[in-house]
Parts: sequence; structure tokens; C-alpha cells
Amino acid sequence: KLLKSYVEQEEERWGHRFSDKGNNWAARIEDFEPDERAETEIILDTSGSVSPELLRAFLRQTKTILKDSDIKVGMFSGDFYGWQKVKKAEDIDNLQFMGGGGTNFDAASRAFSKKKTVNKVCLTDGEDGGDAGIREKRNDIIWICYGNHNFKPDNGKVLYVSPIDLAEKVKKNDGRTY
Repeated sequence: KLLKSYVEQEEERWGHRFSDKGNNWAARIEDFEPDERAETEIILDTSGSVSPELLRAFLRQTKTILKDSDIKVGMFSGDFYGWQKVKKAEDIDNLQFMGGGGTNFDAASRAFSKKKTVNKVCLTDGEDGGDAGIREKRNDIIWICYGNHNFKPDNGKVLYVSPIDLAEKVKKNDGRTY
């Protein structure tokens, strides 16, 4: 719910779209509808301690929430492995997960776009054997961390989710066990 409210922020602006002769063509406050689709970049922690099934289930839920957004998915462990577009459920089912081994949060952070209009989300278990090690200072990343409440990157907002809650939510929505 928090992710949805963050990425679907509505704006109101003065406009004439609903003006007519009856109101003397006066401007009114109206919902602003952007001309372009929203863009979202999602980076998944594929360091080996995260199951591919859980990552797919997370993406299915995210795609439902962000149905009006163009979505690119990336993966990282020790390095960042590039972007893949996700347009439909089959794209999620066919994703090839790359990674394994260590975790480099700085590689994930640097992979995100610099554009302020792009939503940036990273799903991780927050485990890297030490501090997050992020050198790039920015504040526009939403880190969704399950399991490690000691994960404290200094370049965005962290949403902590318990692994049990995450698995239950995913199972409730798609009927599978993770």
C-alpha cells in the first residue's frame, strides 16, 4: 500500500478542461493527468539468499500495482546485470535470474537512472556481510528489505517487511508457497 501511494501521487492543478458557458469559462482545480506513462525501475537482489520464486511473485504483485507504468527490471549481486523490460505476466515468468554470491548495494544504487521522474525500487534481504557500502549519495530509492532490520542505506527510504509477512501476502495473492 505504501509503495502504491508513493508512486501514484496525484496532483491537482488549475485548468479549463471542465469549463463551460455555465460557469463563465472559469478555471477550476482539476486532477492533473500527465501525457507520458510513469517509468519504474526495479532492481532485485539475486545474491543467492533470495529465491527466484519469491522474486517472481514480488514482480507479479508490483506489476499489478504499477499497471500504468513502464517497468524495467534489473538484477544485482556482486555486480549489476542490466535491464529487462516487463510488459506482461509472461515476461516475468520468462525472466532469467543472474547473480549469486556476494551483495554489492553500491552497484545497484549506481544502476538506477538519474532522472527524478523515474520511480526506483530495490527488493533485497539486506544481507551483505557488513554495512551497505553505498558511496553514491541520493535520496530517491525505495529499498524494500525483508528480514534484516539492521539494513540502513543512507540513500533513500527503507520499507521493512518480515519474510513471513511477505511470503504470506504473496501466497494469499497467487496461491503459491515460498
